[in-house]
Amino acid sequence: MTTNGKNVLILCVPQERDRRFKNVVRTIRGLGPSCVEVAPNFWYVKTRLTGLEISNKLAPALKKTDRLFVVDADNCKVEWQNLDPASSDFLRHEWLK
Repeated sequence: MTTNGKNVLILCVPQERDRRFKNVVRTIRGLGPSCVEVAPNFWYVKTRLTGLEISNKLAPALKKTDRLFVVDADNCKVEWQNLDPASSDFLRHEWLK
């Protein structure tokens, strides 16, 4: 990790982009000194936090139907929440295989 933080990619797909989801976006934007939404629901963040710390920080604001996928690009680590079981199993078995 550099002194400026890690390169992290966050995909958060909400059931709907409502007022509650604005809190998710606000939290994502506050994760580090640099943040940009590169496409709808897809962010690049420079942060000192791990993927697990980011996932845990966002969890209280997520609905059970909101999907979250966090990639620590510097360390090739991934965290996710609320993906369907088949996708979760695939990632668990195939990531860095």
